[in-house]
Amino acid sequence: MVALAGLGTALLLAWLAWFVWARVSLYETSQRARLEAVDVPHDLDAPLTGRILRTPVGLDEWVEAGDVLVEFDSAELVVQKEAEESQLAALVPQIEALERELTSQSQAILSEQRAVGYSLTEAKARQRAVTAISELKELERQQIQSLRNAQVVAEVDRQRGQADAEQKIAEVQAAAAQVERLGREGRAKRSDRLAQVARLQADIAGLIGERVQSAGRMGILKQRIALHTVRAPIRGRVAHATPLKPGAVVAAGARLCTVVPAGAVRIVGFFPAATSAGRLHQGQPARLRLSAFPWTKYGVVHATVERVGQEPREGLLRVELSLSPGQNTAIPIQHGLSGLVEVEVEKVSPLALVLDAAGRYMMGREAADPTGVPATSP
Repeated sequence: MVALAGLGTALLLAWLAWFVWARVSLYETSQRARLEAVDVPHDLDAPLTGRILRTPVGLDEWVEAGDVLVEFDSAELVVQKEAEESQLAALVPQIEALERELTSQSQAILSEQRAVGYSLTEAKARQRAVTAISELKELERQQIQSLRNAQVVAEVDRQRGQADAEQKIAEVQAAAAQVERLGREGRAKRSDRLAQVARLQADIAGLIGERVQSAGRMGILKQRIALHTVRAPIRGRVAHATPLKPGAVVAAGARLCTVVPAGAVRIVGFFPAATSAGRLHQGQPARLRLSAFPWTKYGVVHATVERVGQEPREGLLRVELSLSPGQNTAIPIQHGLSGLVEVEVEKVSPLALVLDAAGRYMMGREAADPTGVPATSP
């Protein structure tokens, strides 16, 4: 009996020691969790309302950045673009021809200015020569007139000198008129040339304006045509694809497909903010139990808390966890798997757990009876 009493006492003391000093892990469990790609998946919606031409890529296929996922019918826009291209191509030689004509007119203005300058120089030289001769003839006329007054020369000689002087005066007037005429003709030709140059410049500016407008319209058409082709923005796998057949009409904004990027994945868990706020922080160990892979058969996926959201949404905190490296598991780690994640928030003794449970029980009693007055029977 003494031996049994001693054994019982030893067991009781061992249990009390375990109850007080042992440490057990305390976990916080999420309401839901899932595996997500580290890079954000891309949801691709229809950019416009149109008719499907072809869908070369299907569900669960790998795509490279730039691959065509869905193509809408853009035949009408293509015809408009080709018409704009033809118009733009026709404007180019017209502009070049007018520019060549403008260059010719500018060169003609310079040539005519030089020619008029030479003609005026020649006419002015002739005017100076005729003026000099006229002045000489006038001097001779005056001398002959003096001699006639002195009865030294005959009347006919005076008349001949008078006629020569008047002839030279007329030649001087004709030379002056020619200089004036050449100046007017030069100015008139220059005005005509400048008017033609101005007209050509206006025509060129108009055609250039048409070319700019046509190029702008063609750019808009190219953008609109580009909208008719939905391309993969990244390299990844088509995780969702709406069944579409050629000829089907899709409304703008309709979901076409989702491309999940290739690369690492992470765990995203959503925890009740009322019990998890302040208890979760970076570096805490965690484990993920996947719904599709029972943990009793496949085990769990180990992870570490990486980031904890501070602002709850609908009463839940978002927590991001990174997968622990070097795990040997048969579970295919891929985007979209769901389950529950448990985060080890602390290690406590069984005594602390009992006290914590008692405290929660008392808080629940007080919440149920806020007056604190015990109920009495009548």
